[in-house]
Formats: sequence, structure tokens, C-alpha cells
Amino acid sequence: MEILSFDVYGDYGHFRKYYTTSSPLTFSTMPPTAVYGLLGAILGLTKENNQYLEEINSSTTRIAIQLIRPVKKVHIGINHLNTKNHFWAPKSTNGARTQIRTEFLKSVGFRVYVQMSSDKLFTQLTEMVHAHQSVYTPCLGLSELIADVSFHQLQQGVLKSNPEWITTQTVLPISRIHEQQIKIEAGLQILKEKQPINMNTNREVLQYESLLFDSVGKPITSMMKEYVELSDSGEIIVFCN
Repeated sequence: MEILSFDVYGDYGHFRKYYTTSSPLTFSTMPPTAVYGLLGAILGLTKENNQYLEEINSSTTRIAIQLIRPVKKVHIGINHLNTKNHFWAPKSTNGARTQIRTEFLKSVGFRVYVQMSSDKLFTQLTEMVHAHQSVYTPCLGLSELIADVSFHQLQQGVLKSNPEWITTQTVLPISRIHEQQIKIEAGLQILKEKQPINMNTNREVLQYESLLFDSVGKPITSMMKEYVELSDSGEIIVFCN
């Protein structure tokens, strides 16, 4: 299989945790569902009625994610304006404006590995990323948080499905760790987050997955049921969806 890898950078990112409302918190890594949106923006797939999710989802697109910058979070007050019913209320009106304290990722950096079942879309994606182009503006969760996408590598990968001890820097799905065997080594700061990995065109989450990763991107050794070995670099990656 062909694997495309590219880096995503930004000053700030926000991927809202599904259980937070009035005080939004962010996931520490980019969820696979957010990567689907990023790929759709690069390819120019329509967001109307979320139709891009028909082309890019967990059945058609495999995603592996690696931290290349440490997880840093800050809280910023965001001013919101009441525009319900297409009516703008003046400043003097009570409730016209409200400030929401929101959690953001700071100095964001991820490496994304992509494998797609559609050769046409994969070729188009590779050409766009290599040329540093996109149809729509890439962002990190919110339209205001602009992202820079940089081509890394295109290489062959071999899928292996015999349980084996492997060391990787990509995010690890707990469901693919054989008997939950992980080597806890000195210096690791392992985080665990339950993230959405698939949704339908109504943006209803169809599947969640608990993911493990080190907060500064250090490699983790575990007994994996399934992984991919990349031919050129010799890296080992694990798809999280």
C-alpha cells in the first residue's frame, strides 16, 4: 500500500471535546474526524450537508497521527456576539455579547500518515500536498486557526497483523494493543483520550476509540495486533481508525 505523510503546523488549534459546552476544552491531538475535514479542504470536496464524509471516512481512509511538537494548552477568552434570528443586538442590550473561556492547543505540530482506497483521490491529494496547494484553506479545528501543510514523504507500507512488540511515535488505539501490553518506561508522559474516529454526514459520531500517546511525542513500545512498516524509512506506524 502507498502511504502519504505530511506535516501540519499552526500557532493554535482547537478540537472540541464532545462532552464540553459552555467552557470548551480541546483534545490534545488531532482526531481522525478532524483529519477527514482537513483532507476534504485540500481536495476541495464540498462541505455542504457534510458530503465530504461520503468520500473520506474510516471505511475509505486510514489515518495515523504523530505529535511532532509537545502538547501545550492555553485558555483564551473569546468574545461572542448574539446573532440569532439574523438580528444584531446593540452593545447596550443585555446578553448581546458574552465571553467564553476556551482551551486552545499552542504551537501545534502533527505528522499525518494517510492511506486511501480511492486511487484517484489519493493521487490528487498527493499532488496537492506536494505542490503546497489546497482548494479551501486548511485549519486546525476552527476556521480562524489557519494551518500550514507541508509534504513529508510518499512511500510503500506493509501491513502486518501478527501480535508483536513494536516501538512507534504514532498515536496508539487501545483496541489494537494485544492484551493491553505496554512497556511503561522512565520519562514517558502517557496520555489517554477517547476520540471520535468515524461519523456520518449528519455529523453523528458512529465510533469512538481510546487513544494513547506521549505528551511530547516520545515513542511508546507495545504489543500491537496490527501495524504498518514503511519501506523507505523503516518507520512503524499504527492506524488509529
